[in-house]
Amino acid sequence: MIDRRVVLEAERLLAHGDQPVSRIAAQFGFTSATNSSKYFHQLIGQSPISSRATVHRRSSEDGRGEMPGTGRPRR
Repeated sequence: MIDRRVVLEAERLLAHGDQPVSRIAAQFGFTSATNSSKYFHQLIGQSPISSRATVHRRSSEDGRGEMPGTGRPRR
């Protein structure tokens, strides 16, 4: 079973990176993005894509948003 710390690290990668969910899932030993999404949703209460969108929305609301022309969040 995957440890909750792994899900938190995946959440961090989703929030601050631009890797696809499937690549992040593979990094943590999931055999498919579907399995990782189900597990993530069970622990976090939302899908990985929704989690990424929520963080990006919050960033744009607090003025950080994305770096112009990159599609990447400001740090």
